[in-house]
Amino acid sequence: MKESRRRAVGVTLASLLVAGAAQAQFGGRQRGSDFGSGSGSRGRGKEGDSAKPARTAQDPSESIVRELPSLRVDLKLTPEQGPAFDGFERQMRELADVARDRARHVEGYRHDDGSSVRAVDMLEPLSNDDASRAEASKLAHERLQTLYALLDRDQRKQFDRRIAEALHDPLGSG
Repeated sequence: MKESRRRAVGVTLASLLVAGAAQAQFGGRQRGSDFGSGSGSRGRGKEGDSAKPARTAQDPSESIVRELPSLRVDLKLTPEQGPAFDGFERQMRELADVARDRARHVEGYRHDDGSSVRAVDMLEPLSNDDASRAEASKLAHERLQTLYALLDRDQRKQFDRRIAEALHDPLGSG
């Protein structure tokens, strides 16, 4: 039971992180949603619309990072558990930073008319961001497994519940 629960938490976290990457890649916008606007090849509507920044989706790693300070207190970590929690928290912050970098790159390209950057030059930073995100995600998962192994049953239940809550209803999202 212990091993299957650990796997379930790991698979859930990994799935949510991958979903966040997909959301960041596509920005929550449907392709073709600009059809019929009648202005330019990008289909921008009224002139004022192009100046309005697109609302970017919050990455799951950011939601988890926001939850960790209060979770640390509520878990009442032992001295042995503290360093493992610190390592997991640091790695989740790194993962969130990488996700923000990628979102900034994507957002920058959305506001470019295509004349200043070649397509091959656009994809390289995105590819590098994706590789960095994959590595950071892998390390976060490894640190989570280390921490999870040190938590007692009640701490695990609380950890699982709070991470799920953070992903369902992120702090600072509303």
